[in-house]
Amino acid sequence: MKHSDEQGDYLAVRTKVDVFISSSINEFKKTRVVLADRIDKMPHLKAILLERRGADAETVTTASLKGVESSDIYLGIFGKKYSEITLKEYHNAVQLGKPCLTYVRKAKVRDPELAEFVKKELSARSKYYEFENDQMLVKQARKDLNTLVVQTFKSISGTGTLSVRRATVGGTDVLVEDRFEEEFSEKLSTVTKMLVNGPHEKTNDAIDVVVMMFKERIDKWDVPSIKFATRELFTRLYKFSEKNGMSDLYLIFKDLFARAYSERRYLLGAMLQTFGLIMFESWVPLDDVERGEKAAKVMLKLAIDLLDKDLEVARDCSTAIDDLAGDLFEPEILSKEILLAARVFERSLEEPQFREFVEDLSDWIKVNDEYAWDADIKTYLRDSIDYAEWEHTNYGISIDQLKIKVLYPKLQQTIDQQIEGYVDFLLESESREDISFEAEELVKTITAYEFLRPDIANEIQLRILSTRDHGLQEKFDRIIHSNKLLGAVYRKSGMITTFDELIKFLEANFDTENIGIGLTTFGFAMINFTRKLNDAEKESVNQIARKYGVDEDLEIRDQLLTFEMDHLVYVSEGQHNMAKLTSFLKEIYGVIEIESFSTDMEFRLRRLRQT
Repeated sequence: MKHSDEQGDYLAVRTKVDVFISSSINEFKKTRVVLADRIDKMPHLKAILLERRGADAETVTTASLKGVESSDIYLGIFGKKYSEITLKEYHNAVQLGKPCLTYVRKAKVRDPELAEFVKKELSARSKYYEFENDQMLVKQARKDLNTLVVQTFKSISGTGTLSVRRATVGGTDVLVEDRFEEEFSEKLSTVTKMLVNGPHEKTNDAIDVVVMMFKERIDKWDVPSIKFATRELFTRLYKFSEKNGMSDLYLIFKDLFARAYSERRYLLGAMLQTFGLIMFESWVPLDDVERGEKAAKVMLKLAIDLLDKDLEVARDCSTAIDDLAGDLFEPEILSKEILLAARVFERSLEEPQFREFVEDLSDWIKVNDEYAWDADIKTYLRDSIDYAEWEHTNYGISIDQLKIKVLYPKLQQTIDQQIEGYVDFLLESESREDISFEAEELVKTITAYEFLRPDIANEIQLRILSTRDHGLQEKFDRIIHSNKLLGAVYRKSGMITTFDELIKFLEANFDTENIGIGLTTFGFAMINFTRKLNDAEKESVNQIARKYGVDEDLEIRDQLLTFEMDHLVYVSEGQHNMAKLTSFLKEIYGVIEIESFSTDMEFRLRRLRQT
């Protein structure tokens, strides 16, 4: 079987979907390239740019209209300048019944003819998206295109599942060689059976056989088989990695990546493209966070290894992570982009060639956080930073400098936007009796960001007052009084909402003198933390537990600590040392922030009535 040097395109549907990018070329020269690059890295899609066509005798207008006609999707971008060709491309797409995705850059001043087109024709015929920068455009375009792709493969397959074996090489459909597929799958099945039954002394030997078969295909430049093997190796083994006696998957793929890169760079590109599909499927249709995270780990480690050797490949790896982080909204994914940004940031302090990369990464991270707002997830970046803090030692990366110098300032910008957004929301919403939604939004905004802006509640109130809108101020007062938590935040109630308030409550109500009046605790106790504990934190917590004598039944799992309360406070029948509980909690809180605390408790009261 002969293979072209051209990188093959893995197909999950019957053909690539061509996306024609229409805009003023001069106004959006860089934007078009950035967008086309991201579309080309998406499974199933190919960006069509007029400027990529070779020399021919056709006029620009003729070539552009033919491009629209031969494409599957029209994607139009409009900005400040009027472009007659761009409008003709749009009209042609509408007449042909093409799916049209349209995007308009926000602008204070716009060419009058273009402004008229946007206002009267574009608004009336299709729903367009307004964007401020390239990052926002790319994110929204990917989201919209993904929706179309999902609809496409569901309508084709009827099942919502993706094909595995079909590929194109040099424009010709090629199937993976049957003999290789059967033998490779059989050897992988042997490995998985060993892993299901637990660690086996021959497991590594069996994995080595699979790896050698993979390398043989790399040496033959067999792109379809490389893509097939990449997919099979990952999807069959990821559930076992980092457990069942099996190490990190990257240790297996690292050697294969190096072999592919040394043979032909496009062979590594074929593997990365397959990982892009694996990660896409983690979102749709599988919604499999574990699969997505483990693929992101592989991409992160490859990017780190190739920072010096090939920055473009490192960027491709970051793109794969970023795409999934912008789709799945799980801290396990965005944390990998944060860790990569932290490593690149460290390098950029001494090596200027990395500065543009770290700026791009930090911009993408912020945009991912903003997109999570639309999914009503306001803590995406905060939770992802926490997750990166938990696992940073696994990669030998410190995120402190990136967090303080880059991420927190961007998060501050987000907070400013959220405050303004909430005030605008109240101004635009109609006055009504039920204000539970308005209260819920305020609670989410305050609790999401007060860790960084402790005074955010008062900032929102001051911003409300600055409007000098009496109706708005009355509405805000109603919102505060309608919700117990908001009442506590704005000092309108005695509800306990912080760790310090909890400690004061316990100290004020404990039966410290053992007189039979007040609060005592007993039974099983649980402490939930705001994030997972890393190894150093676990050791510190264990030391505190030993100090207080609760280590016997202590258990730490991810973000949860459990112990027997009686070991901590019980002295003898009717006697408790309740002061030990608050002292214990304070020391634990000094290691890692506590999110919740629960245990059995008894309030014994004074008798005030006669029988």
